[in-house]
Amino acid sequence: MRDIGIFDGAGEILALDGISAGYRRRPVVHDVRLGPLPPASITALVGPNGAGKSTLLKGLAGAMPVRGRAMLGSRDLIAMTPRDRARLVAHMPQALPDRVALTVLDAVIGALRAGPAGDPPPGTPKGDAERAVAVLDRLGITALALQPLDTLSGGQRQMAALAQALVRDPRVLLLDEPTSALDLRHQYRVMATVRDLARERALQVIVVLHDLDLACRWAHRIAVLGQGRLHAFGTPAEAVTPRILHDVWGVAARVDARDDGRVRVEVEGLA
Repeated sequence: MRDIGIFDGAGEILALDGISAGYRRRPVVHDVRLGPLPPASITALVGPNGAGKSTLLKGLAGAMPVRGRAMLGSRDLIAMTPRDRARLVAHMPQALPDRVALTVLDAVIGALRAGPAGDPPPGTPKGDAERAVAVLDRLGITALALQPLDTLSGGQRQMAALAQALVRDPRVLLLDEPTSALDLRHQYRVMATVRDLARERALQVIVVLHDLDLACRWAHRIAVLGQGRLHAFGTPAEAVTPRILHDVWGVAARVDARDDGRVRVEVEGLA
């Protein structure tokens, strides 16, 4: 059996219905329908460059114009005010800004206190620091608390960015290529941490990944995007097929589904 069991406790189901996102005069994502996504699950968005994966995340996070419905239980995230949506949804972009002199601890405290405009401060300075340290401790990076962000390695920066996304205790976690430019060790560490946090907090995680093997290893479900449209959605074995690889990526490939549920892709040439 695959080591990514789904949470059995309380939590709200997420479903995307007719989501379109992009620029006002140039839509990028068209009529995407995903779900239902149960709590404590990981959904990987995969597809070629320019497929609309990051645009979809930005739309769900409220960082880009979006239409449609994103139902978290009975609540439509798209219809919410930016303030209310930001209380439920956290977005981790592809990379932290360069040349940021803040320490990791200060950056996480800043993410906690930089809530939607008009929100009261979440707590006292001492309480905010304790909450930030608790998140760093959960991620195993307390030793980095006083290091400046611009001195961190790639893997350390990704973990610091994850701490910033988690510190406000979201219900939906949107991760844009959290393993990009990481070595195998740090890829495993980031994805294992995301899996464990999804279980512990009954999170819905939607993650953009370029590596199909990584997506098939860690995701409960995979959504394949191509040219802004959804081409497949389901378990790794259902969504990643030779036909989909041919139609979306333009490659001829063999797909091997193992008894433990894992899927391996071997590209044999261009279609």
